[in-house]
Amino acid sequence: MKTINLSLLFLFIGLSVFSQSADRISNYKTFSPQEKRLGIHFELGYSAEITKNGNKISGPSFFATPSYKISDNTSIGLGAGVKLFKTQEITSDLGSVEFKDKELVSVPIYLNAMYKFKVNKTTPFVECKIGYSFLNRDYSWKSSRLFPEHQGDVEAQVNLKGGLLFSPSIGILFPTKNKQYFSTSLAYCLDRFSGKEKFIEVNKVEKSSSSHHSVALRVGYIF
Repeated sequence: MKTINLSLLFLFIGLSVFSQSADRISNYKTFSPQEKRLGIHFELGYSAEITKNGNKISGPSFFATPSYKISDNTSIGLGAGVKLFKTQEITSDLGSVEFKDKELVSVPIYLNAMYKFKVNKTTPFVECKIGYSFLNRDYSWKSSRLFPEHQGDVEAQVNLKGGLLFSPSIGILFPTKNKQYFSTSLAYCLDRFSGKEKFIEVNKVEKSSSSHHSVALRVGYIF
Protein backbone atom coordinates (compact mmCIF):
# COMPACT_ATOMS: atom_id res chain seq x y z
CA MET A 1 0.00 0.00 0.00
CA LYS A 2 2.90 2.37 0.71
CA THR A 3 4.21 1.74 -2.81
CA ILE A 4 0.79 2.54 -4.30
CA ASN A 5 0.43 5.72 -2.25
CA LEU A 6 3.91 6.95 -3.24
CA SER A 7 3.23 6.15 -6.89
CA LEU A 8 -0.05 8.07 -6.83
CA LEU A 9 1.71 11.01 -5.14
CA PHE A 10 4.38 11.10 -7.87
CA LEU A 11 1.64 10.84 -10.51
CA PHE A 12 -0.23 13.86 -9.16
CA ILE A 13 2.97 15.89 -8.77
CA GLY A 14 4.01 15.04 -12.31
CA LEU A 15 0.64 16.01 -13.73
CA SER A 16 0.72 19.33 -11.86
CA VAL A 17 4.19 20.15 -13.21
CA PHE A 18 3.14 19.13 -16.69
CA SER A 19 -0.02 21.27 -16.56
CA GLN A 20 2.00 24.33 -15.51
CA SER A 21 4.44 23.76 -18.36
CA ALA A 22 1.60 23.35 -20.85
CA ASP A 23 0.01 26.63 -19.73
CA ARG A 24 3.22 28.53 -20.53
CA ILE A 25 3.01 27.44 -24.16
CA SER A 26 -0.77 27.63 -24.50
CA ASN A 27 -0.49 29.99 -27.51
CA TYR A 28 -0.09 26.80 -29.58
CA LYS A 29 -2.74 24.19 -30.38
CA THR A 30 -2.52 20.47 -29.75
CA PHE A 31 -1.59 17.81 -32.34
CA SER A 32 -1.78 19.69 -35.66
CA PRO A 33 0.97 21.07 -37.97
CA GLN A 34 1.06 24.32 -35.95
CA GLU A 35 0.25 22.84 -32.59
CA LYS A 36 2.42 22.52 -29.52
CA ARG A 37 4.76 19.61 -29.09
CA LEU A 38 3.41 18.66 -25.66
CA GLY A 39 0.05 17.01 -25.05
CA ILE A 40 -1.63 14.83 -22.46
CA HIS A 41 -4.04 11.95 -22.98
CA PHE A 42 -6.52 10.98 -20.23
CA GLU A 43 -8.28 7.61 -20.60
CA LEU A 44 -10.94 5.69 -18.73
CA GLY A 45 -11.44 2.04 -19.54
CA TYR A 46 -12.77 -1.33 -18.51
CA SER A 47 -10.98 -4.62 -19.15
CA ALA A 48 -12.48 -8.12 -19.29
CA GLU A 49 -10.12 -11.06 -18.90
CA ILE A 50 -10.19 -13.69 -21.65
CA THR A 51 -7.88 -16.19 -19.93
CA LYS A 52 -9.80 -19.45 -19.60
CA ASN A 53 -8.13 -20.73 -16.44
CA GLY A 54 -7.05 -19.09 -13.20
CA ASN A 55 -8.11 -15.99 -11.33
CA LYS A 56 -9.85 -13.23 -13.25
CA ILE A 57 -8.66 -9.63 -12.89
CA SER A 58 -11.34 -7.73 -14.82
CA GLY A 59 -12.08 -4.15 -13.76
CA PRO A 60 -11.88 -0.41 -14.49
CA SER A 61 -8.73 1.56 -15.19
CA PHE A 62 -7.50 5.15 -15.58
CA PHE A 63 -4.43 6.33 -17.52
CA ALA A 64 -2.74 9.73 -17.80
CA THR A 65 -0.12 9.97 -20.54
CA PRO A 66 1.90 13.18 -21.07
CA SER A 67 3.41 12.96 -24.55
CA TYR A 68 5.81 14.73 -26.90
CA LYS A 69 5.20 14.99 -30.63
CA ILE A 70 8.26 13.87 -32.62
CA SER A 71 6.63 14.11 -36.07
CA ASP A 72 3.31 15.09 -37.64
CA ASN A 73 1.89 11.62 -36.95
CA THR A 74 3.95 10.22 -34.07
CA SER A 75 4.13 11.03 -30.37
CA ILE A 76 5.88 9.32 -27.48
CA GLY A 77 5.37 9.68 -23.75
CA LEU A 78 5.78 8.39 -20.23
CA GLY A 79 2.52 7.73 -18.37
CA ALA A 80 1.01 6.34 -15.20
CA GLY A 81 -2.34 4.94 -14.22
CA VAL A 82 -4.49 3.04 -11.77
CA LYS A 83 -6.08 -0.36 -12.37
CA LEU A 84 -8.77 -1.75 -10.06
CA PHE A 85 -9.68 -5.42 -10.07
CA LYS A 86 -11.08 -8.19 -7.93
CA THR A 87 -9.31 -11.42 -7.16
CA GLN A 88 -10.00 -14.47 -5.02
CA GLU A 89 -7.79 -15.19 -2.03
CA ILE A 90 -7.76 -18.42 -0.08
CA THR A 91 -8.59 -17.78 3.58
CA SER A 92 -8.53 -21.27 5.08
CA ASP A 93 -7.90 -24.92 4.28
CA LEU A 94 -8.94 -26.41 7.60
CA GLY A 95 -11.17 -29.27 6.54
CA SER A 96 -12.40 -27.45 3.42
CA VAL A 97 -11.00 -24.71 1.19
CA GLU A 98 -12.52 -21.28 1.73
CA PHE A 99 -12.07 -18.18 -0.45
CA LYS A 100 -12.98 -14.53 -0.32
CA ASP A 101 -13.15 -11.79 -2.95
CA LYS A 102 -10.56 -9.04 -2.55
CA GLU A 103 -10.35 -5.72 -4.37
CA LEU A 104 -6.79 -4.82 -5.38
CA VAL A 105 -5.15 -1.77 -6.92
CA SER A 106 -2.13 -1.77 -9.22
CA VAL A 107 -0.25 1.32 -10.41
CA PRO A 108 1.26 0.92 -13.89
CA ILE A 109 4.14 3.12 -15.04
CA TYR A 110 4.79 2.82 -18.77
CA LEU A 111 6.31 4.11 -21.99
CA ASN A 112 3.74 5.03 -24.62
CA ALA A 113 3.87 5.50 -28.39
CA MET A 114 1.03 6.68 -30.68
CA TYR A 115 0.90 6.84 -34.47
CA LYS A 116 -1.93 8.64 -36.34
CA PHE A 117 -2.69 7.65 -39.92
CA LYS A 118 -4.23 10.93 -41.15
CA VAL A 119 -5.82 14.17 -40.03
CA ASN A 120 -9.51 14.36 -40.93
CA LYS A 121 -12.91 14.34 -39.27
CA THR A 122 -11.94 11.00 -37.81
CA THR A 123 -8.31 9.96 -37.35
CA PRO A 124 -7.43 6.28 -36.87
CA PHE A 125 -4.47 5.56 -34.63
CA VAL A 126 -2.42 2.75 -33.13
CA GLU A 127 -0.91 2.98 -29.68
CA CYS A 128 1.18 0.83 -27.37
CA LYS A 129 1.89 0.93 -23.63
CA ILE A 130 4.72 -1.12 -22.15
CA GLY A 131 5.92 -0.88 -18.57
CA TYR A 132 5.59 -2.25 -15.05
CA SER A 133 2.53 -2.48 -12.78
CA PHE A 134 3.33 -1.89 -9.11
CA LEU A 135 1.42 -4.06 -6.65
CA ASN A 136 2.22 -5.33 -3.16
CA ARG A 137 -0.29 -7.48 -1.29
CA ASP A 138 0.37 -9.55 1.86
CA TYR A 139 -2.04 -12.02 3.45
CA SER A 140 -1.98 -15.38 5.23
CA TRP A 141 -4.04 -18.56 5.57
CA LYS A 142 -3.79 -21.93 7.32
CA SER A 143 -3.99 -25.51 6.08
CA SER A 144 -4.43 -28.80 7.88
CA ARG A 145 -4.13 -30.95 4.72
CA LEU A 146 -1.40 -29.47 2.53
CA PHE A 147 1.45 -31.22 4.35
CA PRO A 148 0.08 -34.53 5.73
CA GLU A 149 3.50 -35.50 7.05
CA HIS A 150 3.35 -32.53 9.46
CA GLN A 151 1.40 -32.81 12.69
CA GLY A 152 -0.91 -29.82 13.06
CA ASP A 153 -1.83 -26.79 10.99
CA VAL A 154 0.60 -25.00 8.68
CA GLU A 155 0.44 -21.23 8.21
CA ALA A 156 1.10 -19.83 4.72
CA GLN A 157 2.27 -16.23 4.39
CA VAL A 158 1.65 -14.91 0.88
CA ASN A 159 3.17 -11.93 -0.90
CA LEU A 160 1.77 -10.87 -4.30
CA LYS A 161 3.69 -8.41 -6.50
CA GLY A 162 3.13 -6.78 -9.86
CA GLY A 163 4.99 -7.25 -13.11
CA LEU A 164 5.04 -6.58 -16.83
CA LEU A 165 2.31 -4.50 -18.48
CA PHE A 166 1.96 -4.70 -22.28
CA SER A 167 -1.05 -3.13 -24.00
CA PRO A 168 -1.30 -2.36 -27.74
CA SER A 169 -4.49 -0.73 -28.98
CA ILE A 170 -6.26 0.58 -32.08
CA GLY A 171 -8.71 3.45 -32.05
CA ILE A 172 -10.16 6.62 -33.56
CA LEU A 173 -9.65 10.29 -32.67
CA PHE A 174 -12.52 12.76 -33.04
CA PRO A 175 -11.34 16.40 -33.24
CA THR A 176 -13.11 19.15 -31.32
CA LYS A 177 -13.52 22.80 -32.35
CA ASN A 178 -10.48 23.82 -30.30
CA LYS A 179 -8.35 21.20 -32.10
CA GLN A 180 -8.23 18.82 -29.20
CA TYR A 181 -9.52 15.25 -29.44
CA PHE A 182 -11.92 12.71 -28.03
CA SER A 183 -10.58 9.17 -28.31
CA THR A 184 -12.04 5.70 -28.30
CA SER A 185 -10.00 2.52 -28.58
CA LEU A 186 -9.98 -1.25 -28.25
CA ALA A 187 -6.95 -2.68 -26.46
CA TYR A 188 -5.32 -5.97 -25.63
CA CYS A 189 -3.73 -6.17 -22.16
CA LEU A 190 -1.11 -8.53 -20.80
CA ASP A 191 -0.60 -8.31 -17.03
CA ARG A 192 1.96 -10.46 -15.25
CA PHE A 193 2.15 -11.00 -11.49
CA SER A 194 4.55 -12.86 -9.24
CA GLY A 195 3.91 -14.43 -5.87
CA LYS A 196 5.76 -16.04 -2.97
CA GLU A 197 4.31 -18.34 -0.30
CA LYS A 198 6.22 -19.09 2.89
CA PHE A 199 4.98 -22.09 4.88
CA ILE A 200 6.13 -21.33 8.40
CA GLU A 201 5.97 -24.63 10.31
CA VAL A 202 7.65 -26.69 7.55
CA ASN A 203 10.16 -23.97 6.58
CA LYS A 204 9.31 -24.11 2.87
CA VAL A 205 9.04 -21.33 0.26
CA GLU A 206 7.27 -21.59 -3.09
CA LYS A 207 7.36 -18.99 -5.87
CA SER A 208 4.78 -18.56 -8.59
CA SER A 209 3.91 -16.34 -11.53
CA SER A 210 0.78 -15.77 -13.58
CA SER A 211 -0.12 -14.09 -16.87
CA HIS A 212 -3.50 -12.51 -17.45
CA HIS A 213 -4.85 -11.69 -20.92
CA SER A 214 -7.74 -9.28 -21.35
CA VAL A 215 -9.44 -6.95 -23.81
CA ALA A 216 -10.31 -3.40 -22.85
CA LEU A 217 -12.53 -0.64 -24.16
CA ARG A 218 -11.21 2.88 -23.48
CA VAL A 219 -12.49 6.40 -23.98
CA GLY A 220 -10.41 9.49 -23.48
CA TYR A 221 -9.57 13.09 -24.21
CA ILE A 222 -6.36 14.64 -25.55
CA PHE A 223 -5.43 18.16 -24.47
